[in-house]
Amino acid sequence: MILSLAAATAPAESRELMMQNATKAGFNGIGFRFDLDLPDASEIRRLQSSCRMHGLAVLDLEVVRIGDEDPETTKMLFDAAGQLGAKNVVVVSDTDDIGYVIDRFGEICDMALRVQCRASLEFMGFTGIADLATALHVINQVGHEASGLIIDALHVQRCGVTSEDIAGLDKSLVTHLQLCDGPVNGPVSNHDLAYEARHNRLMPGLGEFALARLIADVGPCDTAVEVQNDAYQTAMTPSDLAQHAYNSVAELLSC
Repeated sequence: MILSLAAATAPAESRELMMQNATKAGFNGIGFRFDLDLPDASEIRRLQSSCRMHGLAVLDLEVVRIGDEDPETTKMLFDAAGQLGAKNVVVVSDTDDIGYVIDRFGEICDMALRVQCRASLEFMGFTGIADLATALHVINQVGHEASGLIIDALHVQRCGVTSEDIAGLDKSLVTHLQLCDGPVNGPVSNHDLAYEARHNRLMPGLGEFALARLIADVGPCDTAVEVQNDAYQTAMTPSDLAQHAYNSVAELLSC
């Protein structure tokens, strides 16, 4: 199983520093955000070398935004996924035109298949794919072997997904699990939901989410620590943040 430090947990770090800190903390996987800052060929070679040196698997690359997408960036992102051996490319939707999402997601899955990774669709209450049912509808309509689904603990909680919903999933669809924590009762408006997801997530074990139950319901699965929190990034060094992230999730996964 891959245990990965997600790119969003330490956005201010250089990619190579993030890899060093992830390895030191105990992670065997890493995630990168490439859509806003695509690496050139020389950086790709450096990242390939660093992955081998640190023994890190690339769990995912972010992010393709259907509806607000630069197709050339998407192409380059999948090229990078192939070169780095990334297992997944994360896909979200900025449009609620589900017919268009289905068509485009099918094309994205074709791109994923060509580089031997999966297109991992993420549902979030403030996006065009606002719940688990819509995500599954898109995946089922596309019916592609390279399609998949991310399970993010925050969106499970905020989108009203139940333990029974998760336990009943076809587990072959699940590419990976993203863990964080927070209060059971959270924001409601799209603006506030997005702000929480990008700025106020808590470390696993420091909130009220039923994470042990979620982990059990999903079953054995590649897992990333996805903690975007402004206060953590101000109070902790990148190295300490990575260590805190690893310790919080390792304790949960050992239960």
